[in-house]
Amino acid sequence: MLPKKRLTRMSRTKGDSSSGFIQIKFKRWSLPEKFEIIEKYKAAMSDIVIGREPTSSMLKYAVQDPPVSDADLEKLGALAGELIYTARTQQDFAREKFEEILKKKNLYNPILMHYIERELWGYGPLTAVMADPKIENIECNKADAPLTITHTDYGRLDTNMVFTTDELDRLVMRLAHLAGKSVSVFKPYLDGVTIPGGHRYTCTYRTEISASSTFAIRKFPEKPWTITKLLVNDTITPEMAAWIWLMVETRQAILVAGVMGSGKTSLINALSSFTPPHMKIGTAEDVPEFRLPHTYWLRYVIRDPQTIEGTGAVSIFDLLKLLLRSNVDYIMVNEIRGEDAKVWMQAVATGHGGITSIHAENPETVFARLEQLGIPVAHVSALRGIAFIGFIFQDIGKGYFKRLRRVKEFFEVNIREDGKEVNRLFWYDTGPNGGPRSLSLDELLASNSAKLMMEYLGLSPDRLKEEYLNRIDFLKWLKDLALARPETAEMESVKQFISNFYLDKKFYKAVPLPSARPQEVVKKEPPSIKPKITLPAELVQEVAEEVKAEAKKLADVKVVGMGDLILRPPRVLKKGKIKESRAVPPPPPPPPPLSGLVEKLKGEG
Repeated sequence: MLPKKRLTRMSRTKGDSSSGFIQIKFKRWSLPEKFEIIEKYKAAMSDIVIGREPTSSMLKYAVQDPPVSDADLEKLGALAGELIYTARTQQDFAREKFEEILKKKNLYNPILMHYIERELWGYGPLTAVMADPKIENIECNKADAPLTITHTDYGRLDTNMVFTTDELDRLVMRLAHLAGKSVSVFKPYLDGVTIPGGHRYTCTYRTEISASSTFAIRKFPEKPWTITKLLVNDTITPEMAAWIWLMVETRQAILVAGVMGSGKTSLINALSSFTPPHMKIGTAEDVPEFRLPHTYWLRYVIRDPQTIEGTGAVSIFDLLKLLLRSNVDYIMVNEIRGEDAKVWMQAVATGHGGITSIHAENPETVFARLEQLGIPVAHVSALRGIAFIGFIFQDIGKGYFKRLRRVKEFFEVNIREDGKEVNRLFWYDTGPNGGPRSLSLDELLASNSAKLMMEYLGLSPDRLKEEYLNRIDFLKWLKDLALARPETAEMESVKQFISNFYLDKKFYKAVPLPSARPQEVVKKEPPSIKPKITLPAELVQEVAEEVKAEAKKLADVKVVGMGDLILRPPRVLKKGKIKESRAVPPPPPPPPPLSGLVEKLKGEG
């Protein structure tokens, strides 16, 4: 066996002045030339710029990494490679160790340390987008093509980030290792695994099942969505939330429907805070996405096959059956797709409360999807409500529309032997004078869900009305408090407030709202963007030639001067031939000489 020193000599390349260890390469991003900046902010130590290139009318998401010289970066890569190779213990691989050695080599500064940290302990060249709280999805569909992202304000955008085939292969493997998984030619894909931060990662490897390696990352917020945050963002109204609260409390099963990426799981996460504190919640997930503000929470997650033959897998179906025997009061599933739908329906039919989600856009689509999953309408009698969450687009001028999430509709469902009855209780009107709408209070109290509430809680219509209005006031108080103290919108605070509400339903009336805010909370609207129209190059050249021809013809026209008056031909406004300009009248005859005029006057006396 060769000694280590011998190995390091063999690893040197010709002309390499470094120590001979494998050098770490740092990939950096910079702004395109003449980039028009629309919005700019920071993520990690990089600048995030939303803008346009001169030749494009489409918005683009650009990352500009902190500046550093190529020489310093090369030295840093060589030193990092040596330290990694010679590290013997976990302590040798610690940040403090690298920082100490960089100071000894006179290479330490915050920017260089940032590059080291992102390459060794972060997401490498993806660090900036992973740190950007406004990013929801990151997608790479093939090598040598721009990475795309989904922005909370601007939607789907191309980026200035491009990976070669080799770079993309290495990045896909690196992200797989962060998830504790492996990807190879034998198994060239990963489906919905979890990477650090709780984000969902899907990828393909090399050209086995796709044109090149690909990946998609579904990002989740660092701090989970709560009912208070949804109220502050106007995603749901206090009136709708209070009604759903009463339905959740009385164990009426609710289905959250919407398109992909509309926020279904976040809404379930927020609505779970309405469960009474002493109740026990059981969740079954294919990917661990829930972060519930609840003390008694039993969480189950599926397991992939453990052998080459595919044995050892634990499915959602298995987990739901297990939850039925676990003495839970509520059963929540992040999404029903197959046999698990039947088990969930059976669970809520036996008296369990529950919330789950499904991909659908309207009630008809919901029931059609359930039938495709093998659940006829007659078997969903326990389903009491359907909430639809999606996007509306607000025109903020100059051709730009901002995406806004809204719980657009809430339906009450009543399944009878002779069919189904679906009544819309709350909705969002997107017309010119749009906004949240609902049935009248008397109509709500006469609904089937209200009858179930009164039966479960033992209330009269007047007492139910009082409970409903009190919850509306409490939710408005939560919203106002969060506007004054944003930290009260976080999960632990919301959990404490709702626990207090169940102990004393009037406690909030004795808690005055803060009169002065520590800082003014201003919702920052994305800047208005002027539409940019681009034309084909041939048409641009043709128009330019016509303009030059017109200018030449105008230059040939003689300008006539008369004192301070300058007569020019009329300006041509239309493209094409220049209009015939009117003939300029000839100048008047010159006046007679002054001496001749004097002689004439003398002759006339």
